[in-house]
Amino acid sequence: MATTREGRPVDAGRLSHARIRGAVASASGERTPASTVVDAILIAGCMVAALGSVTGQQSVWVMLPDWWMPADVIMGVLASALLWWRRRHPVAVAVVLAVVGGVFISAAAPAIIAVYTVASLSRAWIAVAVTLLHLGIAIPYYLVVPIGGLGMLSWVVFMMLIYATALTLGLAVRARRQVIVALVTAAGRSAATRSCAPPTRVRPSAHGSPGRCTTCWRTGSRSCPSTRVPSSTGPGAAP
Repeated sequence: MATTREGRPVDAGRLSHARIRGAVASASGERTPASTVVDAILIAGCMVAALGSVTGQQSVWVMLPDWWMPADVIMGVLASALLWWRRRHPVAVAVVLAVVGGVFISAAAPAIIAVYTVASLSRAWIAVAVTLLHLGIAIPYYLVVPIGGLGMLSWVVFMMLIYATALTLGLAVRARRQVIVALVTAAGRSAATRSCAPPTRVRPSAHGSPGRCTTCWRTGSRSCPSTRVPSSTGPGAAP
């Protein structure tokens, strides 16, 4: 039987229906009202960040051709919109954004979110492989365009920390979701087992003495909770 952290048995009826539904829906990629709101906020935030890079990355744009900046911003907006399908197709979205996010600065935030999504919805080895793919494309970008005046070693450490954080958070969310689903499943099975158990039968005594359940009648137990003990003041009490 599933138990809580304090050792008490888990009651499926006491678990939050919203939490159960959210965990199962997230594991299957199903969209819920809550996930819709979260995705809308993430997409809007990434689009704002992409548009804000026009003025926030001036030190980078001067090292690139004049046409690169508008192309970068457009790709950042498109990459943000692609996050709408991150729950339904996490690996495909993450692979596409590995290329887009590794080349275009404005698409960096959607790429990191895609890595987190893969880690929270897919197997661990798939998440690690996707993370390595992102790093393999993003780190060499420094050789083409040095960003923020960082040294090569600082850039490598910075990128590894960002993607490692996204990977770790995603794996932690996946593990928590699996625990919730396992507890709900175990609690449901336990409840079904209790509901299907046959009721305890009471076997009357041949001389009209208090009845006992069949289990205690066979074992001769005198402390059965089903045994009806006569009152000391009622009819039949000993003088």
